[in-house]
Amino acid sequence: MDIIIKNCDVITGDEKTILEKAWVGIDKNKIVAVAQSEIPETLITDSPKILDAAGCYIIPGIINTHTHGCTLGPLYSSGAKPVSLRQALRNVDRHLLKGTTSLINVCGLGTKADTETINRTHPLKIYTGTAQFPSTFEAAKIIDASGIKEEHYAISAEDATKNGAIIVGEIGSGATLGGGVSEYKYIPEAIEKKTGISLSVEQVHLLKQAFINSGFFLKQEISSEISDLMQEYHLDKKISADKISEIIDFYTNKPVNIALQSFDEAFKFAEKHKLPVIFHHASTSAVKIYELAKKKKPDTIIIAAHSNHSSFTLDECINWAKKLKAEGVIIDVATINSISGYNRGSIENIKELLSGGLADIITTDYGGGVWDSIPGFIQYFYKRGLLDLKKGIHMVSGRISEILGSPFDETGIIKEGKTADIVILDKLNLGKVETVIIDGKIVADGGWCLYN
Repeated sequence: MDIIIKNCDVITGDEKTILEKAWVGIDKNKIVAVAQSEIPETLITDSPKILDAAGCYIIPGIINTHTHGCTLGPLYSSGAKPVSLRQALRNVDRHLLKGTTSLINVCGLGTKADTETINRTHPLKIYTGTAQFPSTFEAAKIIDASGIKEEHYAISAEDATKNGAIIVGEIGSGATLGGGVSEYKYIPEAIEKKTGISLSVEQVHLLKQAFINSGFFLKQEISSEISDLMQEYHLDKKISADKISEIIDFYTNKPVNIALQSFDEAFKFAEKHKLPVIFHHASTSAVKIYELAKKKKPDTIIIAAHSNHSSFTLDECINWAKKLKAEGVIIDVATINSISGYNRGSIENIKELLSGGLADIITTDYGGGVWDSIPGFIQYFYKRGLLDLKKGIHMVSGRISEILGSPFDETGIIKEGKTADIVILDKLNLGKVETVIIDGKIVADGGWCLYN
């Protein structure tokens, strides 16, 4: 054997099993032994690498089915300029160091080359989705499209799937449906351009809430709350409330109707090609997703992304999750930056989705590039009694294999014969990732990346 991991407790990823005081054997890229017996002495003598995992859990490599900024393609459904090569690699490193061994970048508008550049230089397995539909491009042009080049416009969803896209999505995003991207990117950028004043995400969020109702309808009167906020942010001497209102209305509402048309286009494509589809799930799109879910074929897989979205009130969040789940929709909970960052509005939504057994999978999304890690997220809710540990690990490993199948059917569970994508976590602090193994090779250890 190439690697033996000993003195470990193995959470297999099947939602049921923890093997205490076990050991795992790896040969080449496969798991060849998972046992609670004594390790044969001959194996210890002959194996070149012995990892002592006392005080640790062994889990399957995490499969993150929803993130952004990990390729060189256009960002989001708005087709914004891609991140630099350096930033893309840094983003992928962050995922790797927190236990992710496979991910799907769901910006949906990139080329095969945009992804291959990263895959050639990084051990983490990066897959992509497609959102290359006419209405997606039209909505992107309204908001941005600065990252969409001629070669991107030339690609259809059909082309993308032939070139390796494994999922349809993400359809819509906070960039074209008035969500988080409008708050941490487009609205503050527009205000700074007009006034020279740089606002924090929290400030933009409060300002946006003051100008619009929960249904994203613009309020007709300039309230005292708006006046107070503009004075507090020193905007009152630089720009009128009406101009701020126009900016917020544009980036919150202007592309929504066209963006929602892409949901219909994507749904038809997904059903025709028997591909899973990820829809941006928020207050602007919930009705549309429900309408599509009601008429989907039994074997069509719809994933409602980030069902904890902060645009939902708690009641809306739970009601929509229940209605969609009843129609066979997969309920995704995204870490975003709900625990450590500014998007704390979704914490109560997450608590109820987890404790009520409504959530199916856990992803990170992007959160402006400051997402909370999946192991840290599991730790947070596990320690508060809101998430069973075996279930939490299953939601990011075995459950993904069950839902999506290939290419994840050879990973997602620790079992003899499966691909050796394995993570070692500190037992007391699951957020502390000790070692990451991909295809039987140690690629991260002690908080450091070890690939060339």
